[in-house]
Amino acid sequence: MRKKYLSALLFGALLFASAGTFTSCKDYDDDINGLRTDITDLQSAISTLQSAVENGRYVSGVAGTGNQITFTFTDGTTQTVTVETESGDPAQTVTIGEDGEVIINGEGTGYYTTTAPTEAEVEVGLVKQQEGTWWVLGEDGEYTNTNIPVSGVTVSGSEAEGYTFTIYAADGTSQVVELPTAASSITEMTLGDNVSTQGNSFSYTESGSTTNFTASATDFLISRQEFVFTRATSLANDEVTSASAWMGNKEIPSDHSWIYASPTEVDLRMDPVDVPANNIQFYLTNTKNENLQPVVLTARASQDSNNAPMGSQEINSRAAVTGNGLWTLSMANQVVSNSDNTNYWNEIEDAETNGSSANPYVYALNANHAFRSKYELTTKRINPEQLTQLQIPGGEGGTFTFNIAQSLDIRGDFYKSDYANGSFVGTGMTDQNITYRTGRTYTVEGVEASALYDMYLTADASDTEVYGLTFDQDAHTFTIGRNPDVSSIPAEFDLIIYTVANNGTVEKTTVTIVLNTQIDAEAEYGLHEHNVNVADNNNYFDIDLATMKTSLGDNLNQWLQNVDLNQTEFEWSADDDTYVQLSTISGITAHVVSEVLPKNNPNHAVLPDRNNANFIQVDVDNSAINGLDLDHTYYIKVTFKRTASEELNSITVPVEFHAPALSDLFTIKEGYQEEGSEVINAYFYQINGEVADGIDFGTTSTQVYLDRYFSEYVPLADISVASGNVGETGMTGTDLFVLNNTDTSRSGKFGDANGTYGHMTFNFNTAHPGIDANGNTQNGYGETVTINATKDYFNTVEGAAAGWDYTQAGDNEYSFQIRLMSPIAEGSVVPATGSAIAIDGNDLAAGASITSDMIEGRTYNNVRYSIVPDVDAATRTASVEIYKATDTAPYTTISEADYSDPQIQTIVPHTDENNYLQNAEVWSAYTLNRETVPGELKIYSSSISRDMTIQLPITVTDIWGVVTEQEVPVSIQFNE
Repeated sequence: MRKKYLSALLFGALLFASAGTFTSCKDYDDDINGLRTDITDLQSAISTLQSAVENGRYVSGVAGTGNQITFTFTDGTTQTVTVETESGDPAQTVTIGEDGEVIINGEGTGYYTTTAPTEAEVEVGLVKQQEGTWWVLGEDGEYTNTNIPVSGVTVSGSEAEGYTFTIYAADGTSQVVELPTAASSITEMTLGDNVSTQGNSFSYTESGSTTNFTASATDFLISRQEFVFTRATSLANDEVTSASAWMGNKEIPSDHSWIYASPTEVDLRMDPVDVPANNIQFYLTNTKNENLQPVVLTARASQDSNNAPMGSQEINSRAAVTGNGLWTLSMANQVVSNSDNTNYWNEIEDAETNGSSANPYVYALNANHAFRSKYELTTKRINPEQLTQLQIPGGEGGTFTFNIAQSLDIRGDFYKSDYANGSFVGTGMTDQNITYRTGRTYTVEGVEASALYDMYLTADASDTEVYGLTFDQDAHTFTIGRNPDVSSIPAEFDLIIYTVANNGTVEKTTVTIVLNTQIDAEAEYGLHEHNVNVADNNNYFDIDLATMKTSLGDNLNQWLQNVDLNQTEFEWSADDDTYVQLSTISGITAHVVSEVLPKNNPNHAVLPDRNNANFIQVDVDNSAINGLDLDHTYYIKVTFKRTASEELNSITVPVEFHAPALSDLFTIKEGYQEEGSEVINAYFYQINGEVADGIDFGTTSTQVYLDRYFSEYVPLADISVASGNVGETGMTGTDLFVLNNTDTSRSGKFGDANGTYGHMTFNFNTAHPGIDANGNTQNGYGETVTINATKDYFNTVEGAAAGWDYTQAGDNEYSFQIRLMSPIAEGSVVPATGSAIAIDGNDLAAGASITSDMIEGRTYNNVRYSIVPDVDAATRTASVEIYKATDTAPYTTISEADYSDPQIQTIVPHTDENNYLQNAEVWSAYTLNRETVPGELKIYSSSISRDMTIQLPITVTDIWGVVTEQEVPVSIQFNE
């Protein structure tokens, strides 16, 4: 019995246990119980298949051999799943007999499908697996459950439906992977607004009557031509003497066969865009589900030489590269036997006329019987094209077009190059001046493409060897492996082209191919990342030409013999598409060098001889950069030339320029921050008459210079106080503080320590001073405020207005926190030793002395200062100066008590809260009999009856007017 295999191959093996019994005309228990395999292996296989699907791969075929199921994907890869029985035979094979009986493993099941199923019926699935058993489609159009268990592994489906891979467990549960085919994945197909023949004039002649017409956007044109093998006079007597002697890959049809062809190319947009349409066969199908015979279309992406996006005039005339869902469909010439010719042509005529030329049949584009476009294509018969010209696209200078068989002599002298004017000459031909490069593949095409049946390309054996020629006879391409002439290029060879037209005429054309001076060497340069934050002398990088020379391989000597380094051209692109001369880019220059040297070396840009061309050195001048971005990929193209107009080769190097973010260019001196805090404690330091940071402040002020707190900073960064309330003050930073630059021409800039760009000062806003008239702190005193720095470009030369633009979010921003405080007010007054100042109670009546060795002040960071007025007598006048805290006037002539620490204005002791002390005075140091009497504090009391410790209040007023009160423990010793 002849068996018809399903187009969906079905295999399986029960891995786990018997599936149980079922009702059928055969008992399969023994077969099922004998099946075994490794569950782990199959789970691994199903995981691999799932991964393939998730990565966007499509199944192009499923085949079974023995106990193996092999899945082929559209990218050419395969995945094989092995399923074994104890005997090693395939577990389950499902076929359909000629009478429609379903046959499993070679034995009939007693279940029948429709008799003698057609291919179309097989495609929709006469047998399917469902719920773990096989179901059969009967003549009534309904599926019947055979109750025959599906073994543990199945593959079912078709090219149109996609395939399903399933593993069944003993409990009936299953694991499934849906394996889409390219055709089954299509969700939409839309034809372009026109086809390649739209608007062109055509004619069709029948029975001596000729009809002329202009093709419309929906016309699919078809011609036929009778094939009779004929040797043309362009062939030598011993060339292609018979059809069997044809050298091409296509079999020559029998005489009086017919070749059906079409010049029409159909533009198609398809979703999803990643479906590989080149793996799908397309048909023209009418509304009765009938395919127009013998039309089969295949898809291709366009050969867009410059890889540019399509323009408005191109979108409906051709497809672009794969991956955008745009394709061009064309019909491969079809050979039709003489016996079928009449029926096919009559069907095409019926489709065209349908009894009236105004109402032709409409056809949809049908992708492997899986998906259809709208019904909008119509057919028209045309006279066949006649093959008269060939062309070779992609040459340097355009497409080379030439007549078939015009070169009657073997050398093809009609197309020999004329070096005197760099052109091609030939009878009836215009000069074209087109050359071809080594390492590239070129296609020979018929200008009247639909009239060409087959082609064979060759060359003289010596040319083939010397030029490293290779040919692909299926694709009609040739590749030039090398240019052997290292001393005087260009060179040339004769390409011999044999063609068979649809009418059976065999011709020979010989055309001279002139090699371009360019040497193809695909030198792959990876991304070069250059940090521009270096000293200008070291702001350069190199491109090692060793990579290019390696890629030149055998062509290196040719390159060395012909390159003129003086003609080297440097170009620049921001998108690897539009290049401009590098000389137009401010701040970047390039040189061919033998050795990479610092920019201040006088030899760093000296042009070497060609044998020592080792590097391209690219110099960068940050101060001249204008409008270029950091972290953007640019492309530097270096073109080497033989002459000013003759290119040898080029390399392209992607480059990114990097620099630290603005925040990385600021570093706070840690000494101005408390341990574990990032806030700058800015203590007042400007004192009248004092010099700090090399500046004579002249007038006491609470303002501070921001640059003093940073070891690294950007002087010309823009500075501002952050918005938002400060602490719990209820006021904003701009309410409470002001920023000013000492150089008004640099207003709003950070400034620098040497004052070149001024100093950015930070102070209290006079409208809301941090210290009131009574010396009390208020508003923003001691409050943390955020200051923002911004600069949109990077430059190591601060004064330059140009630089590298920041592009990454946040790279142009930096912020820090700071607070203003008095170093005295934030300090303390304490006993010099011990926990309290010890005095003898007997001294209180006459005034007990507290001297500088008994009491001391300490600033915020525990720097000690004298709490008594103790300026050295040498700096004083001869008058005695005594200051008494309770007096409204001095005892004697008084000016002001002076202190060794210039940050102190006055120290005033007070009586304690319980009034144990009657009075407290400040006595200044003075000179008596040329001896210095040190300053002291005096406290007075009486009637102390016991040892006790009191708190001595002391008011400290610093030079900035901040008043703070301290309490110092004083231990009074009672002596009986």
